[in-house]
Amino acid sequence: MKRHLPEHQKVIANAIARAAGICKVYLLGVATELQSYSIFSHWAYTDINYKPGFNPNACFVFVLIDAEGPRSIHVVREKIERLSLHNVTIIPWVMSRIKFRQLLNSGDYFANCVHNNSLLWHDAMPEALINNEEQTNRSDTHLKPIHEEAIAFAQRAYSFMAGVELYMGRKEYALAALLLHQSAEQLFTALIFAQTGYRPQSHNLERLYQYARFICPALAVVQHETPEFIPQLLQLTKAYLESRYGSCQVTQFTLQAVAGRLYQLHLTVTGTASIVHNAA
Repeated sequence: MKRHLPEHQKVIANAIARAAGICKVYLLGVATELQSYSIFSHWAYTDINYKPGFNPNACFVFVLIDAEGPRSIHVVREKIERLSLHNVTIIPWVMSRIKFRQLLNSGDYFANCVHNNSLLWHDAMPEALINNEEQTNRSDTHLKPIHEEAIAFAQRAYSFMAGVELYMGRKEYALAALLLHQSAEQLFTALIFAQTGYRPQSHNLERLYQYARFICPALAVVQHETPEFIPQLLQLTKAYLESRYGSCQVTQFTLQAVAGRLYQLHLTVTGTASIVHNAA
């Protein structure tokens, strides 16, 4: 969807476009301290963009690049993440244009959502993405495999949490940290995949959490009420890496705090409780 952009959005879009090899930039969502909006959570762009006093502090964007391969995606993603314009943090998903075109023309649910519902911020592609416009109509037939795979992610997260409780009881904190990291990764992936049909190619807990908070509005409230949660996720990531090399400096308090918050997310975030309990 093309629309006239406010000036501050033009500045951000142009800054992203200056990264090498950018084909397209789509705006998927925005967030304030207390709320998040995205095309995956019944977001209406016109409802918020022109509302007086609405000042987002983060934007969620989807970027297509010419290059392929994990390394190219990683480089572009890090360049964009380092941008902070008008006090707005940029959270990017990056994909090669070839892969996106394949997904779109196969009727993929995620690709359809982006193509049909997002705001196109930048377009440097001379050729069309789609072969047949009729194939880009959203269809609920794609939701069943998405739901089934999200269930699998949630089941694994729940299983890892059981291991965390076991090793916490034995005071084996290195092993508890390793399993807690795995549980958090699987939980955030389940939340993201259940709503979008897209699996982010990242093991970074802070990045996964930032993705999830755009897609699951309840997480924006979590972040506001518990600002220490992201620093705790960073501590957990450090402990996870240390545990792989035979040392671990994480405290019992941090493990218990993160485990408690993840358990609450299992039960309170829309869709996750039903996924876990229906799968049990």
